[in-house]
Amino acid sequence: MLHHHFMYHGLGETDVKLHMDNCSGQNKNNTVIGYGMWRVMTGLHESVEFSMMEAGHTKFNPDWHFGLWKVKWRHSNVETLAEIAASVWKSSRNGHNVPQLVDDPVAPLFFYDWATFFKRIFKPIPSLKSYHHFRMDKDHPGIVFVREYATSQEVAVNILKPGAAVDPTVLPSVIPPSGLDSHRQWYLFNEVAPYCVNKESCPKPTMPKPLIKIDSPSLTRKCSKCKLTGHNKTTCRI
Repeated sequence: MLHHHFMYHGLGETDVKLHMDNCSGQNKNNTVIGYGMWRVMTGLHESVEFSMMEAGHTKFNPDWHFGLWKVKWRHSNVETLAEIAASVWKSSRNGHNVPQLVDDPVAPLFFYDWATFFKRIFKPIPSLKSYHHFRMDKDHPGIVFVREYATSQEVAVNILKPGAAVDPTVLPSVIPPSGLDSHRQWYLFNEVAPYCVNKESCPKPTMPKPLIKIDSPSLTRKCSKCKLTGHNKTTCRI
């Protein structure tokens, strides 16, 4: 998503300073840091700086805009991806919320395998989670300057692997959308389609119905009296 943003919504900036929450799964990880270094080493930016907020203090403007969409979503009737995108457009008066679609003909969204791509180029940063600020610039390729806090002294960490080179013309492989498996498609058709106004928004699956039957919660829940399944204490004969 970050690469998509710079590609289609960038303003030609040379220096980037991004503020993010402290989530290690999405932001504070070696893949994101490697992406910042990749942009600097390929000449896309002259400097990149990531600042992560402390745990417990991670609510800021992006969450506000998500909240605006949640308000709009609660009062919307949508059945298709296009209608979901329309609800995003309508959720902010000044057009701050912009939906990003995989099959957009003007700005298609691709998911690249950045994690695998960077493993052959960059080394992980030791004790990554203890730092909140990461800076890299074109004058120090491969060097990440880390700080625990804004007032802490910077520490230089070399993440470039020996002999590794960055080719600006090479991108990671694209991760194709996996789509819905047969179980999910038939579940949507059986459980959700009856409530759709437009029946074409949840069509009958073309693939065969799976033979494996998923037990309902009522059959898997244990009887509080005998601890067996298939009945409850009212109908228990033990």
